[in-house]
Amino acid sequence: MHRLLGTALIIGGLLVSGIVVWLMWLYAGEGLLAGDTAGIGALLGLLLLSAPQLVLGVYLLYKG
Repeated sequence: MHRLLGTALIIGGLLVSGIVVWLMWLYAGEGLLAGDTAGIGALLGLLLLSAPQLVLGVYLLYKG
């Protein structure tokens, strides 16, 4: 059970990472955000949304 949940969290974390980076790139390209602001937004999104999910997924995968 831990392996399945860990794998799902890792896949979800990678998906969230891709969406965050894609949205920040899109917003910067359309001029809605400055380039540095989009970079900071992507970094914060990855640290606050994706990193905990990925770390928990790796932990559960290792534990299971």
